[in-house]
Amino acid sequence: MPDRKTHNAIAKLFTNLSDKDIDWINKTIDSKITLAMHGPNHRKYWGHDISSLALIMGMSKIKDKREIAKAWYIHTQLDKMSKKDQKKLKILMNLLDR
Repeated sequence: MPDRKTHNAIAKLFTNLSDKDIDWINKTIDSKITLAMHGPNHRKYWGHDISSLALIMGMSKIKDKREIAKAWYIHTQLDKMSKKDQKKLKILMNLLDR
C-alpha cells in the first residue's frame, strides 16, 4: 500500500481539500488501531468499504462531503494498485515535488 505521503499528494491533485483535511481522511481510513489489530488485512474491517465512508463523512467537520468521498475513493483505488505500479507512482510523485 502507498505510504500516507503518497496518498496525500495524489488526493491533493484531485480534491479541493486542505493538506490537514486530506491527511485526516487518510489517517482515519488507515486507523492505527485497526492496523495494529489486523495488520495487512485491516482493509477488510475498516476504512475501505462504503459503510466506513459513510461513518467518516459523519465524523468529519469538512462541509463538502463530496470532497471526502473523492479522497476516500482515491485512497482505496491506490491501495488496489499492484506493488510495481505503487513504486512507479511514488517515483512520479517525487518528480512532481521538484
